[in-house]
Amino acid sequence: MTDFNTLSNEQLINEFKAMANKFKSEQNSLAQLKSEVENSLPKLAIAGLEDINRIIWPFVFNTEAVEVAPNQTLSSFIGITQEAGFVVTRLVKTVFLKNGVADYEYVDPRDDSQTGLADGLNFTLTDSQSTRTFHQNPMAVDNIGDYRWPYKMVSPQYISPNNNIEVKWFNNSSTKTYIPRLSMIGYRIRIEDAQKLLSLVSR
Repeated sequence: MTDFNTLSNEQLINEFKAMANKFKSEQNSLAQLKSEVENSLPKLAIAGLEDINRIIWPFVFNTEAVEVAPNQTLSSFIGITQEAGFVVTRLVKTVFLKNGVADYEYVDPRDDSQTGLADGLNFTLTDSQSTRTFHQNPMAVDNIGDYRWPYKMVSPQYISPNNNIEVKWFNNSSTKTYIPRLSMIGYRIRIEDAQKLLSLVSR
């Protein structure tokens, strides 16, 4: 390391000139590297706005959990927000059995014993806007899988933005109280592309 205290004025000037040249060289190298990086990468800016109607993304809608007493019929709703329509591809259920005031037991559909069944619990799905029903008669909740084995729709169903799906629960059990929740898994999709899927709704 140079001891500047031992250098003459002329030597100091030369040293400072050498340091300035080195600094300038490093600046040029950085500028060159920046230019190379900018040329090798695309412009990182918000893109796709002109194609906003062609955007799809995965999404999940859930009903609120409701308590359905024995021999009771109760509705819960899924609201499709205004950003985009929704194409349902899978259904997932979550059911709890009420054993007491604050005692709830998860009904595991993969339990081989009878505790894995929600006896007497059925449901229907209705599009509130068009009154279209997804199935004509109430379906047993036991026919719907959990998140590990979801129920796959035979045909994807399109639901318009600003729309509600009514899930009506029918508890035909005379003794059991259930707390069910239904999840719809699928894709949000803009209106333009939705037109391409309308044929799937009634296929």
